Amino acid sequence: VPVLLVSAHEKSGVAEMWRRVGEFREKMMRSGGLATKRVEQGRYWTNKFLKDMIARKLAADETVKERREKLDRALAEGAITPRMAATQLIGDFDLEIEKKRIL
Repeated sequence: VPVLLVSAHEKSGVAEMWRRVGEFREKMMRSGGLATKRVEQGRYWTNKFLKDMIARKLAADETVKERREKLDRALAEGAITPRMAATQLIGDFDLEIEKKRIL
């Protein structure tokens, strides 16, 4: 891996660094690597936003909030595992969604 010494303070190596960045970008574009990276980034951010949105919806749901308090106590007592608690919370949330579809 080539290493460049660059100092904006001393104004040395900056032009060379940008030339190399441009070459690398062109190489990535020609090989399709840049497009592949963009697709991977899109998938990553979609999944992150999806997880965040689901977590917010779960946190805002009153039925899930009530159930979570009970499950937190059960977790503290060692009566259930974290996976069991999460499974029950998702199940409760799914039921709430189904109820809303019926109404």
